[in-house]
Formats: sequence, structure tokens, C-alpha cells
Amino acid sequence: MGTIEGRVIALDKQSLLAAVDIGWGQAIVMEFNQFHALSEGDWLENLQNGYGSIQCYNSSQQNFLEVTVLSGSVPSDTALFVINSRQNVADAA
Repeated sequence: MGTIEGRVIALDKQSLLAAVDIGWGQAIVMEFNQFHALSEGDWLENLQNGYGSIQCYNSSQQNFLEVTVLSGSVPSDTALFVINSRQNVADAA
């Protein structure tokens, strides 16, 4: 399986979830460590499609991140919905 690259399109620092656009209208959802700097717009390399803990490279900030990919590729709208719904639940609590 080849590696995947993509741009962070949504980020929730409370739930530590991010949606990463991997092209063709598809995205993956991942969980990141609170100690890693991650921002919307960051370009990530060495991702994978499907569940698993991996080390990816944030070329925007030039550092490596330990992340857990939580989904295979899903439509970008679905990934954004997951991140935004987690933010709304956290805001309501």
C-alpha cells in the first residue's frame, strides 16, 4: 500500500481529532497527540488509508507526528461532519 499525503482541513483540539483532505473529494479522520503542534492547512505526508497508528511527517512545520488513523477514505463532507459534530458536543457539555 502506498503512502498518502494530504492537507488538514478541520481540527478539534478538545477531542484531538483532525480531518485530512487526501484529494478527489476524499478525506481521512485521525486522532493526534495533544503534545504535537498541528494546524489547519498543514501538509501531512506518509499517511495511510485505514485504521492504524503511524508516524507521519508534517512538512509545513517540519516535524514527525504519531497519529492514529481512524477511518479509511470517506467523502470530505463526512469527515468534516465528524469533526464538527464532535466540536458541537464538546461545546454543549
